[in-house]
Amino acid sequence: MLEIPCRAVGTPEPSIAWEKDGFQIIADDVVHIDGAGTIRIERAQLPHRGNYRCIATNPAGRDDRNTLVIVQEPPTISPSTLSDYTTVEGDRIELRCFATANPAPSISWSRKGVAITEDTDRMEVLDDGTLVIDDVEDTDAGHYICKASNAAGHIEKLHLIFRIKKRS
Repeated sequence: MLEIPCRAVGTPEPSIAWEKDGFQIIADDVVHIDGAGTIRIERAQLPHRGNYRCIATNPAGRDDRNTLVIVQEPPTISPSTLSDYTTVEGDRIELRCFATANPAPSISWSRKGVAITEDTDRMEVLDDGTLVIDDVEDTDAGHYICKASNAAGHIEKLHLIFRIKKRS
């Protein structure tokens, strides 16, 4: 839950109003403003990020305070990412891992519980998170795990090279 308090004192007691990115906020089913002026948002999401301004007014004047809200979202991996592959021995294969998040996720790969951390003469992780295996061998068959991580969480997706055909 996102809570932003707005404490104001004065005589007479000031009224409190809220703006987000320059537009007045109206309380609804998601955004609540209590009698003390605190704004509450259940399950804040990306659309809730922005500049919030608390405005306190009474006949004697006006004062305001700004709060910048940054919303982080854990990664999700696109379901369109293929998960099962067939290839021919000696070919090149690309295992893709398309992930979105805020902040942007880092992508890592593992096989048989061991991280694929360094580019080898046949395996390389591209900047977009794609795992490239050149000159595929029979021993490359198996399970590969793509992991997308950021400060808000992580997610894993299994990729399976289930069949490597012999070159004819």
